Amino acid sequence: MNKKSNIRLIKRVRKSIVCLGILILMTGVAGMSGCGKGGNKDGNRATSLEADAVYDSSPEDSQLDTILQNLTENNIFEGEMAKVSPAAVLEAYGLNEAKDGTEIYVSYMSTAAKADEITIIKSDNLKEAESFAVQYIDKRKKSFESYKPEEVKKLDNNLTVAYGTDSGIYILCVCSDKKAALALIEAESVH
Repeated sequence: MNKKSNIRLIKRVRKSIVCLGILILMTGVAGMSGCGKGGNKDGNRATSLEADAVYDSSPEDSQLDTILQNLTENNIFEGEMAKVSPAAVLEAYGLNEAKDGTEIYVSYMSTAAKADEITIIKSDNLKEAESFAVQYIDKRKKSFESYKPEEVKKLDNNLTVAYGTDSGIYILCVCSDKKAALALIEAESVH
């Protein structure tokens, strides 16, 4: 083989290696896209929601009430929890009024100047409800950074649970023990 042939062969091999590397990289990225925070407990369904837990079936109001009772009675939250009016919650979320198909089912916040909270939203658009929850948490973090910075960790580590993928129930829970809160919610969830 002459020198020109060797150079062409080396160029083709390099091109092949680069193409193979890109293919491997794309396959890895595609495989990892299903490993995010979303998905239901069994992990057999992809969802665009970023909630910590996503379930297919929505609980009845009585189950939501039991979830709320379990959370408030098991020392999940710091300080006494007080019910907040839906209008105040909507204002805190930056909404003048509930969008069509969105309702604040219930919301409780700590009366001890803590970030602790449980808010349950019923919505025809869970992705929108999740977006509002993210914006709301960001606002609360900014508020607590200057007032009580130790509370920001709770806000960073908030718990979100969705029942449904398009419409259903969205729960935002802020507390010190995210695992314990999730266990109490899962105890009453429809799987």
